Amino acid sequence: MANSAICVYGLYLGDRSEPIWGIGGKPLQDLEWAELKAVFEPEIDLHQMQTAEPEQSLGVAIAYSEIQIQIFAQVRSMLPWSFRSAFFPSLELFQTFLAPHSLDFTYRLGQLEGCGELSLAGKFQPTHPPTPLGGRAYFLAKKQAFAQQQQAASVIAQLFQPQQTIWQSPRGQEQFRAILLVKLSQLPSSLTQINQWQSEHPDWELEISQPLPPYSFV
Repeated sequence: MANSAICVYGLYLGDRSEPIWGIGGKPLQDLEWAELKAVFEPEIDLHQMQTAEPEQSLGVAIAYSEIQIQIFAQVRSMLPWSFRSAFFPSLELFQTFLAPHSLDFTYRLGQLEGCGELSLAGKFQPTHPPTPLGGRAYFLAKKQAFAQQQQAASVIAQLFQPQQTIWQSPRGQEQFRAILLVKLSQLPSSLTQINQWQSEHPDWELEISQPLPPYSFV
């Protein structure tokens, strides 16, 4: 096909058990490279991608991420590809790119085996707001409250037994926001502990995402 490309979704270990269709409507294929496997979609119309309206492009990018989540659910370990660098003119050129990096990719996949990332955010909303204070007492109380909230954030994050943690800037009324790399096999136990902690600390509202491919830890 003229002006076509392949679209790479990621690298993985293990075996995919179910067929998945890509953003171009074609079944995904696999390239095996020693222990490493790459999942890609052939014959993507580059002209259509390059001339799409912004809203269409955004929709394609979202669909691309959703397909990666489907792949992630089937494999032992995954390095998700970036949508911005997903397109290669041919499978041969992708193989040329992959060759000098394959050992590094395989090593990182081994480190990430059984892992996914979670987005975690917390808001502190006291049932009984503190009595208004003034002057120095106000600033001391504010400083103490901030320290307690940061300590709570650390305790909450550690309940997930994360392999790695990336702290991010809170949004809106959030007190904290973090991305955690977690072992998926430990997640049910961690969520049980989180539910117990939250029942004992009703002033905290937590937002926990579904497990995602480790985008932030590639």
